[in-house]
Amino acid sequence: MIKIERQTAFLIAAYVLLVGVTLRDYFIVDATVVVGLAVLPFLFRVLRGGDFSFRYLFWVMPTLFLTIWTHSFTLFYLASVGAVLLLWETRIGKLSVLPPILLILISPIFRYVTDVFTFDFRLKLTALAAKILQKTDPSVIAVGNLIRLQDGGEWEIDEACMGLNMLGLSLILTLFFIAYFADRHKKHPILSQIPRISVRGVVLLIVATLFSNIVCN
Repeated sequence: MIKIERQTAFLIAAYVLLVGVTLRDYFIVDATVVVGLAVLPFLFRVLRGGDFSFRYLFWVMPTLFLTIWTHSFTLFYLASVGAVLLLWETRIGKLSVLPPILLILISPIFRYVTDVFTFDFRLKLTALAAKILQKTDPSVIAVGNLIRLQDGGEWEIDEACMGLNMLGLSLILTLFFIAYFADRHKKHPILSQIPRISVRGVVLLIVATLFSNIVCN
């Protein structure tokens, strides 16, 4: 159980509330955001141990400078995330890599990146789905990311394929299970001697999750 001083808890709560009010129009509240916020407190329980750290200062300073210069809400969000992580690590202890990853996953940044970089994949997925459907109905054609039927009906692959929309949720659940087993691992008398969560291991599991989503689609 992590012990948080009353003053520290008040500072974190006040800062999060201030940022939430400031960025209330920036977020698109959907299932990914709701689930991510529900999982987030659990990820903050997974400490790396060791001395307090100022490493997130190298995150906060450049993003804060760029925020003042560009007035970008995205940069302000990144600066705010860095500030919360810095406050936590200077007063409570070092965190694993999980919380910053989750805080980016629930932001519009992730939605924008997936919308842009998965568009070509959606086109290929549409063409493949159309070829499969043509075996039963030769009139089916692929037009961009739409599957068009002879009767005029259309399917948009991004809406029809729940796997693409579930990408964020699957990554969040991956982080949750990592944190869950790390917490169980820490309490085990023998397994607790094995090294803690590594960045490489988290990245490999995230890549495996992305690959699984592609295969399922």
